[in-house]
Amino acid sequence: MNQISLNKDEAAVTVAASPSSIAAADESHGRLYWLWQNMVSRPKSLARKHRLLFPLSMLLALFILFLARGYAYEYVITCRKYFGAVLVGVPSALIGYKLFRRSNLRGRAIILAISALLALLIFAYGRPVHNYCSLYWRYETLNIVRLSDLPETAHERIQPLNSVFTMASGQIAGNDSPTEPHFVRIGAGGNYRFTMGAEPIYFWPRVFGGITEIYDIPGTNPDVDLSGDARVKVSFEVGDNLKWGRNAYVAVSRAFGLWRYLNYEPDGVIYMKDDAGKWVQVVPLIRWKGILFPWPEFGGVQVIEQAPNTFLNSIKRTLVGCGYYVSPREIEAGKYPFLKGQNIMPYRVSRYIAESFKFHKGKLAPLPGFHKDDIRIADMPEDVNDQPFVIHQKMSAVAEGADDSLYHYFSLEPFNINQQGSVIVVYAPADGKDIVYAAFNEECGLNLIGISSVPQLVKNDHPFFDWSSHVPVENRPYVRVIDGKRHYFALTTIVTKSERNDKFFIGGNNPNIALTDLKTRRVYWMRPPESSTWVGQLREQMKLPAGDPRLPALPGASGPPSAPASIAPSVTAAPATPSPAPNAETK
Repeated sequence: MNQISLNKDEAAVTVAASPSSIAAADESHGRLYWLWQNMVSRPKSLARKHRLLFPLSMLLALFILFLARGYAYEYVITCRKYFGAVLVGVPSALIGYKLFRRSNLRGRAIILAISALLALLIFAYGRPVHNYCSLYWRYETLNIVRLSDLPETAHERIQPLNSVFTMASGQIAGNDSPTEPHFVRIGAGGNYRFTMGAEPIYFWPRVFGGITEIYDIPGTNPDVDLSGDARVKVSFEVGDNLKWGRNAYVAVSRAFGLWRYLNYEPDGVIYMKDDAGKWVQVVPLIRWKGILFPWPEFGGVQVIEQAPNTFLNSIKRTLVGCGYYVSPREIEAGKYPFLKGQNIMPYRVSRYIAESFKFHKGKLAPLPGFHKDDIRIADMPEDVNDQPFVIHQKMSAVAEGADDSLYHYFSLEPFNINQQGSVIVVYAPADGKDIVYAAFNEECGLNLIGISSVPQLVKNDHPFFDWSSHVPVENRPYVRVIDGKRHYFALTTIVTKSERNDKFFIGGNNPNIALTDLKTRRVYWMRPPESSTWVGQLREQMKLPAGDPRLPALPGASGPPSAPASIAPSVTAAPATPSPAPNAETK
């Protein structure tokens, strides 16, 4: 009897394990279900069989993941930037797969066609739609202070950023290359300078080496000299272009806690002095705020102090990253004075602020095919350095409670590239302060040309230049009160294109400077280029008609400018003085 019962049980097991029953189970649960079951059941089985080896293996795997968090960070933050797309796309893909699996052949063909059409639409319009919504929400969160006039400028830098870089590259002897220059304040006074790091060129020094030298160049001087005090010996473990664990992006992301790891992104390295007078690396941070359509804003900085290149420091950097975090609130409160009024806001953040002004006339202003009162950032094709331009502004004279410090300057012009009048001028505090100053030219009663029209005016005023090898770049503002009247100029540096590549150029240690009046369109040439002499030169030249022979000779011209046919009545011509005889004694 027992034998008969046993046979029945075996038969039942055999029937339960038959292929048809397994197929029915598979059909009822689906492949994802069984994939999950196998992923769970197999580790459980291994854990039961290897009670010591399994937990050790899991701890080792977690430790490897912990060490690799710096390399995986780029993918994590990309998902954070487009979290809205992930939030909608993943459930949609799962629902589509469920419908596809349960449909017949005709239904599957329809689902495939719909999926392909949606994928094509997302590929073509997904990012523009995302950026449109993100820019709108960014504009709605801005704290905008409207100005009644443009502020005066000060501490003008003469050399363009890319000229500083190319000239520094030409003066460095060895296997190092300069990093991107930054215009920063050194110390508490008005000492504004270009700073760059010297990074190794070749692979292995980038893996095992560090930053042993930086360059400190006066920003307001016309010359770029890397001798003497300009070269500073330092000892930094990380850099922009170093490899693996010595890369600043990787090292700083390892120092993040969970919240900042999911929401903050490091930018490039900036070299400056701290409050103790020591050179430090400052890495600006971008915070991605918002859920469906995140936008970038200033998230503070990571300050990295000098440290010897030792094995113990390498272990520490691998485990916990490097540097200490300073929040925007601490910077604004003045807890770290060397960061207050400093150039530390990422350009991507300030540029996003300026782009969001597309919505200054409403939600629908930037719509494709509509573009009513839409604007654009006036970048110039020949200019390597796009906006923003870092400018020192005397903002306290035009805005109550504002600081006289460094700002990111933007010139916004109409969306139609053929219209080049200035619409809005935006000033974003370079230290990341949560406020934006904007001058709406129509409200201010200003009728100024945009800076994108300045290069052609400069070329027309100096036709004897070989403009095939020269280019006017970085048309940044120069505002001064001269004889009681405020004048608005565009400061342009004339540079020589490099023979290796049109995208690189050399400014030279005695650059040609042009100041273009944004009201009258008249161009004034500054000789010599020292900025301390410009107001005096402007005062003299503005009293003379264009082309007057008493104007300074244009530098680099193959011939002098022709004098006007008649002298303007408002200028009194001096009486002619007869030339002395060849043998006459001159007093």
